[in-house]
Amino acid sequence: MDKSKVNTMLNKYSGVEKFIERNHIVTVKNICDEYEISESTARRLLIELEKNNFIKRIHGGATTLKSGVPEYPIHHRSQVSADEKAAIAGKAVGLIRENESVLLMSGSTVNSMAPYLKEMKNITIVTNSIEIMTVLIDNTEVCIHSLGGTLDQREHRTEGVLMENNLKGLRADKVFMSARAIDLHYGLMSDTLSETSVYKSFLAAADKCIVLADHTKFASRGLISCLSLDDVETLITDVKTPQSLIDALQSMDIEVLQS
Repeated sequence: MDKSKVNTMLNKYSGVEKFIERNHIVTVKNICDEYEISESTARRLLIELEKNNFIKRIHGGATTLKSGVPEYPIHHRSQVSADEKAAIAGKAVGLIRENESVLLMSGSTVNSMAPYLKEMKNITIVTNSIEIMTVLIDNTEVCIHSLGGTLDQREHRTEGVLMENNLKGLRADKVFMSARAIDLHYGLMSDTLSETSVYKSFLAAADKCIVLADHTKFASRGLISCLSLDDVETLITDVKTPQSLIDALQSMDIEVLQS
């Protein structure tokens, strides 16, 4: 395609970049429906937008290059996509069986499990989340173990060497975790370098890894890869996550549940 035609295409559909930025992640079909263009035209447009570093193409669609959600303190992040996080959290709690032991790695979506856990009985919870411990403090039917460590007031959690050391030797049935961002190639990502060891420590202490992620997490990017998707057995997301992404995750032998 010559340069003049490319420019014409980019000028004609300049709103597509903003459409992607506004929705964080879109499929080729979304673009076709929104702008009444053919799939071949939409794909050519995405190729050119990616060449000009406006967007990133993914399987079956595209995502913005800009961070989906700034890394605000946890009390702020918990209000972003709150309905989706609550639905995902409820689905996650439904996977916990009586007499099981579970690890809950602090995060805005995992913390949303707390209200549902108030109704649980005869389970053991090990966590570094101050919020989860606070919500469950009066539930005498649940055994709760704090991982200890250094208090992070901004994130309402404990962290550090002591916390990670306390994970050693533990073997829970399941670990529930979320992430700053999820990339099909790089896996679970974060902007904090020290979190790599935290993810690996939680993973090593459980038989099964379950990730909770709303659709915006697939439109975000992190500075560092913390965990490969090869380590994830189940991923719970919301209905706004494009089918093309779900198909790609399932092709990696990941069980995908939607809330």
